[in-house]
Amino acid sequence: NDMRTLEEKAKSGNKRAKLAIDIFIYRIRKYIGAYTAIMSGCDCLVFTAGIGENQKDVRLKITKNIFKHLKKAPKVLVIPTNEELMIARQTYQLIKG
Repeated sequence: NDMRTLEEKAKSGNKRAKLAIDIFIYRIRKYIGAYTAIMSGCDCLVFTAGIGENQKDVRLKITKNIFKHLKKAPKVLVIPTNEELMIARQTYQLIKG
């Protein structure tokens, strides 16, 4: 369940862990490509939350050559978030109505 655990196992030769990471990255790249096509481009790609903030290797694999077909590459940002605060705010809004 934790990307750090998968990366450790993959580095020690676990093929299933490497496959899980590769599939994860493939799916994210697929969505980025689809949304970039639908929106006719991309100005900025933002990584946030646990994996987005803390897994530099994963970010690099996701972004490697993904925008090479665009005339101008988008900015890639890492923006920290407080997930617990966001959950609390959304819960409050639901309860408040």
